[in-house]
Amino acid sequence: MNAHSIVFDNPPQTKRVLLVALILAVCVAGTIFLDLLDATFHQTSFYFSESLAFSSFWLIFLPLLAIQFTFFSKLRSASMLIIGLLLPPVIHLFTYTALVWIISNLFFEHTFAYRQTLQYEVTTYSFVLLVIYTIPFLLYPYIQKKQEDKSIKDAVAPPTTSVEFITSFLVTEGTKRKKIPVSEIWYFTADSPYITIHQSEKSYLFNETLRSVSSKIDSNQFVRIHKSTIVNLTKVNFYQSRLNGDYDVTLFDNTVLRLSRNYAADFKQKFQGTHPDTTE
Repeated sequence: MNAHSIVFDNPPQTKRVLLVALILAVCVAGTIFLDLLDATFHQTSFYFSESLAFSSFWLIFLPLLAIQFTFFSKLRSASMLIIGLLLPPVIHLFTYTALVWIISNLFFEHTFAYRQTLQYEVTTYSFVLLVIYTIPFLLYPYIQKKQEDKSIKDAVAPPTTSVEFITSFLVTEGTKRKKIPVSEIWYFTADSPYITIHQSEKSYLFNETLRSVSSKIDSNQFVRIHKSTIVNLTKVNFYQSRLNGDYDVTLFDNTVLRLSRNYAADFKQKFQGTHPDTTE
């Protein structure tokens, strides 16, 4: 999964990016306006090109925030958290300074010294950088929870019309194209921009999303157990608690998959339906 797939393959995420871009554009315009006011009050010359070059400080936020948000989605440790919080401001500092130096060197009659610009940025914008690059860390759990709730709602919502489910998938194996019966599929996992179809001994990349595949197969047999996993209930041997709200789902071939607490209720209900003699 990359920054492009997270940001642009999801309409809600795209709206957020456009909102951030609009805010940054306003910041650029505001900075130029304040430079003009300052020059007017102090009766000094105002150079639009120079003001625009220094306003590029705000534009660097857009790619770095997108990358940072992607980074937070893969956090697994406290050390990674610290890196995700502190590295973007440092990268921003040196990228902005280099950008001003390059622009002035190419387009202006004089070049702004790298060290001087860096000192100016550190004294003027350090607090702004720390605050803004903390926002994705604070917002990510809320956004992730909202997306998972929507996925659960979509997964458990009853169909409004009669659906004829597919019986096989056409996959590629080397130079061959072959059909895999749905009944022989053990589980699906997200592997953006593809998904992986898992059988007992083989797996195949497939050019669709979990959401599109789930609409073509029986949701009473194939159940989402994680935002990136759908399992075939007929291949599930048992499940057991991790004692933290999540569960381990063990298949008949001893493959262990994670069952997120957000999908546990739906899984348990459908698992009980296919295994009426099973008790927790």
